[in-house]
Amino acid sequence: MPDSELVQKHPDYCIQEAGVARTGRRKSRRHSERNSYKPITTHLSEGSTEVALLDVSHPEVRQHIRKQIKQIVNEYGCSLINVDFTAYTTVLTNSEHNLHWHDKTLTSVQLYRLAGELLMDAIKEARSENTSTDKEVLLAGYNAVTGPCLGNISLNAPLLNPPFSSMATSNRTNDPWHHPRGTKHRLSRYASHIREHNFLWQHVFGELAVDEPRPVNEAIVEMTAAALSGGAVFCSDRLTALTASRAADLARIFPLLGNAAKPVDLYDEPFPRIWSLPISTPSEAWHLVAAFNWNDYEDDAYFELDVLGLGESKEYLVHDFWMRQYLGKISHSLDLLNIPPRSVKLLCFREEQSTPQLLATDMHYAQGAVEILSAGWDDHSQNYLLVCQPLRQVDSTCFIHVPDGYLPVGVATYGSDYQYKWDAPICQLTFAKTQPDKLVQASIQFTKTSGGSS
Repeated sequence: MPDSELVQKHPDYCIQEAGVARTGRRKSRRHSERNSYKPITTHLSEGSTEVALLDVSHPEVRQHIRKQIKQIVNEYGCSLINVDFTAYTTVLTNSEHNLHWHDKTLTSVQLYRLAGELLMDAIKEARSENTSTDKEVLLAGYNAVTGPCLGNISLNAPLLNPPFSSMATSNRTNDPWHHPRGTKHRLSRYASHIREHNFLWQHVFGELAVDEPRPVNEAIVEMTAAALSGGAVFCSDRLTALTASRAADLARIFPLLGNAAKPVDLYDEPFPRIWSLPISTPSEAWHLVAAFNWNDYEDDAYFELDVLGLGESKEYLVHDFWMRQYLGKISHSLDLLNIPPRSVKLLCFREEQSTPQLLATDMHYAQGAVEILSAGWDDHSQNYLLVCQPLRQVDSTCFIHVPDGYLPVGVATYGSDYQYKWDAPICQLTFAKTQPDKLVQASIQFTKTSGGSS
């Protein structure tokens, strides 16, 4: 801030702006350099606190920042440092300012890059001095210009939070769903930066607000968008105060996989509706597909399987994660009717097998990538075998698809009590009183009926 002790004592530590004479004409260069330069200030957003910009080309400023970073890392033990580049981005990219900084040989782009390099180098120095831990320290940049920051920040929030608009007259401006900072606008902007994720750096999706009184359908949209973004997520709700149902839903998106889904209709819709994320493990591969309805009314969604990279000649089993519902077997295309307003369908597509197979789980949004350690059909014993590591101490359900020609006749589990439900063609096996540090092993015995095949 311009009235801070540091700025008051050392105004030369800040990037300077030339003063303007009362006539409106700029003073001579020599006179300006002697008398009329003062720290330039800016506001991070409309109505926010005024801030001054430290001049990282000044040796004493660099020393001051290194000292602060060492204290943050080694004394406070922080593993994530968030840096807001908004002020540097706003001021250094504005050609109207007549700016002055300590090292006159640097261009504004070089000064900007020096800021990122300084922060990263300071973190590395702090870690090298602290031999008691090898904990990684991440540097997250907000509103950073891509080019000058490449290689210097670990996490990037790619201009996801524009200032609130004060010009809008529609009553929708009071509705966070339609607000420029709302989920649908944020995810739409995020889509244009997907290719950078895990290539230039990792992305920050941003803050997540899911608690009441926010409607549950909007909270689920927010959680689904965050999970499929692949980026880092910060929960802005007080976790200890979350309602039990919201806490349970939020828990289902953690741990995040870090892989970003891709919008298949990025160039067709102002707000991409269909997002696709392939998932694979050493033993299996499947697809997650999210179908968003951003409208205030019921709407349909149609897409062909080839846009997801799925074979048109194959048949796929489809499960709705949030509704815990088997939608049936499809090929070629899928037509989703009457999707409720402001909601999302998170679907799991698995290629149909000729024997019983895992369809989905309700434990984690990836539906098998984290919580299922092994699962498969044993033809010799006619058993479906499954090893699961529950992620938390709640009831957890696995959904098993049973093709024609097979009938479940028995269940055995080790490591958990269970409940069993058979509603052809789906077996639901729910583990009760699970412990996250204990494995659950299950076996479902089948018998063949007419038409069954090995």
